[in-house]
Amino acid sequence: MNLAERFAQAKQLQSAGQIDLAEEVYAQIIAADPTSAAALNQLAVIAFQRGESVRALDLLEWAVASKPDYAEAHYRRGMVNYALGRLEACIASYGAVLAIRADITGAVFNRGIALQDLGRFDLALADYDAALKLEPAHVGALANRGYVLANLNRADEAIANLDLAVQLAPDHFEARVNRGYALERLNRFGPALAEFDAALRLRPASAEAHINRGVVFQRRGDLDAALATFDAALAFEPANVGARYNKGVTLLLKGELEAGWPLYESRWDLPGSPGRRTCPQPVWSGDVVLMGRTILLHAEQGYGDTLQFCRYASLIGEGATVVLEVQPPLARLMTTAPGVAQVVARGDASPAFDVHCPLMSLPLALRTGLATIPAVTPYLTADPADRTRWRERLAPVHGLRVGLVWAGNSYRDQLASAVFDARRSVSLAALAPLGAVAGVSFVSLQKAGPAVQAPPPGLELYDFTDELNDFADTAALIEALDLVISVDTAVAHLAGALAKPVWLLNRFDPDWRWLLDRDDSPWYPTLRQFRQPRYGDWESVIEQVVEALRRLAAGDRGELQPRSARSRRRGRAAEQTS
Repeated sequence: MNLAERFAQAKQLQSAGQIDLAEEVYAQIIAADPTSAAALNQLAVIAFQRGESVRALDLLEWAVASKPDYAEAHYRRGMVNYALGRLEACIASYGAVLAIRADITGAVFNRGIALQDLGRFDLALADYDAALKLEPAHVGALANRGYVLANLNRADEAIANLDLAVQLAPDHFEARVNRGYALERLNRFGPALAEFDAALRLRPASAEAHINRGVVFQRRGDLDAALATFDAALAFEPANVGARYNKGVTLLLKGELEAGWPLYESRWDLPGSPGRRTCPQPVWSGDVVLMGRTILLHAEQGYGDTLQFCRYASLIGEGATVVLEVQPPLARLMTTAPGVAQVVARGDASPAFDVHCPLMSLPLALRTGLATIPAVTPYLTADPADRTRWRERLAPVHGLRVGLVWAGNSYRDQLASAVFDARRSVSLAALAPLGAVAGVSFVSLQKAGPAVQAPPPGLELYDFTDELNDFADTAALIEALDLVISVDTAVAHLAGALAKPVWLLNRFDPDWRWLLDRDDSPWYPTLRQFRQPRYGDWESVIEQVVEALRRLAAGDRGELQPRSARSRRRGRAAEQTS
């Protein structure tokens, strides 16, 4: 029996389920011909089916080295690399397939999945387009194309793709889940829940569908329903990172901080997270006295997060040396933070330290509850000389001096952040009614892309932002103002940390730190919230601000203080169900 006949025999055994015998024959073929790529490929199939992914990959590497133009081995190598989480290698493997044969739909579709998992949505979209060109009714490509379009902020186009996918295959799980996801992006929560319910009828144990359903409840403000849904996901997958993280955020938003902080630590394991800082020194979790030791506290997320949580440096404990590593634009200002012995700009060499802790893990380490939030302000101060200089500069600016910030950073290279930014930001034109309030002068504190927006007619805006090179400069300018009005940006945190009156224009589904059902903030005593009564309704918010500003300009200093927390929960979950 020649090698070709033996290979046919092995394939027959394999098809009949006699895997061990088939494996023996393939091994005999390779012993006789170590370059038999086909036999190596089949051995890899058997190894992969047995869960021996690393061995399967070794066999496939041997196969493609023996026969570089063997498309099937490259294809299978892509599958195994994906299973091992080696997404870059997976993409390269499918690229090798397509270099040999450009018409293999599975290769271009699977490469799109890996690109999608890496957040490279533009490239994933191109692959799904290519797959659909080869196979126009490819439901998987339609479903995934819809998901990618939703992440590219093209949710209306996404729905059209997903409608077609559901029409072609009503029981396609991914099409249902992705359609719900796109509808949630459009704030169409009722239809989104219906899609997730349909997905759960197909796969009742799907943690993914439960998590997406929980996010809808969370965004509607129905936190108890959100928690129950995340718990359902965790019942099926107790270690699911998305479920743990979203449950943690929901608990924080609900004000149950002690229960929320431990789950919030799962942020490190989310897709796209840079992960925990790796260094020889241990992470401090609050259980070790630091007398005579040095701790490095390091920023991990945005500027606002650093401004909010740097307050914990003063609580580390007597006798500890605190080194604070922050983003460079914050470094000069952070030298005024109590309890900090040294400030290091991120990217510069750190001094020797014994332990370290991310800033946003400090509330967990120090067991912060709603009643024990360290809320003494100011805990940051502007340079006295800079403060004096700005007061002199603003002397010709008459009336009540109000700083304005209307938008966050656009994060064009971070699509998830761009979606969040679109929800929290307004246009400068939307603030036009503020210009009708007599006795008020407005000063721009807006930086980055939205700063180029021209003021609408009637809204005169003093703009010194070209002179603001870092947050210390911005702090000094804020100290010369009477009030800051800002959307949810770092400037709102800065004004609060300086104990400057700040009015926060907040969206309906706020970030967890602002809680629900209150117009004050336990983090900043001088902050007052003006919340959207429904999604996207900035007009009502601005009307409230105009009335409060009129009273303030008329001398009612009580307008600088938050009102008592007021209930908005009644009817909240039903406000947006269309």
